[in-house]
Amino acid sequence: MELLYSDPYYDSEDWNPDRYPAELKAAVAGLDPKAGVSKTDVGHGADFPCVLVELLADLDWKSLIAPVAVGSLFFKGKAIQENLEAWVALGKKLLGLFRRMKPTRIDEKAAVLLVLNSIVETGIDLGQLALSVQVVQLMHGPAGIGTLDKRPDAIYLITASTGKAVRVTIIKSDGKELYSEDYSKDLLRFSDI
Repeated sequence: MELLYSDPYYDSEDWNPDRYPAELKAAVAGLDPKAGVSKTDVGHGADFPCVLVELLADLDWKSLIAPVAVGSLFFKGKAIQENLEAWVALGKKLLGLFRRMKPTRIDEKAAVLLVLNSIVETGIDLGQLALSVQVVQLMHGPAGIGTLDKRPDAIYLITASTGKAVRVTIIKSDGKELYSEDYSKDLLRFSDI
């Protein structure tokens, strides 16, 4: 998962380009002690120094973000229910980080965790969960060392299908939710859509 943070100290008199990356490294250590923190720039024609944070690179994201049923979902060998609980717990930790230090941009993996967390908060049963993600890139970044800083401006279309409902959510890479709607899988109610 990649997050971009703009450097709040940029343009200050005592700006040190290493200060904010060090603060971020300390802030994300509880979530991922092996997190990568790198300086980058996503300015289109002018400097916009940012810090790229790479979290949880060793997780098997494909086991969560794939058009498959939960029966084939595994999280380091744990039972399926424990697996889902682990992803939900990870989403809650991510929200805690966002409350302390709001990123400038998030990638599609972070967006999926936000959607998963919102589904749990509404009480929808996660049995038979299947997730799919489409990334719609709006503009290329000027350069980059990761994926997110090469395409900082994007929209994520996330479909979460559970046993009884389908949630369609659109999140911008700045973390703002543009759309979210639940649709019943009940054939008798399908004509009401």
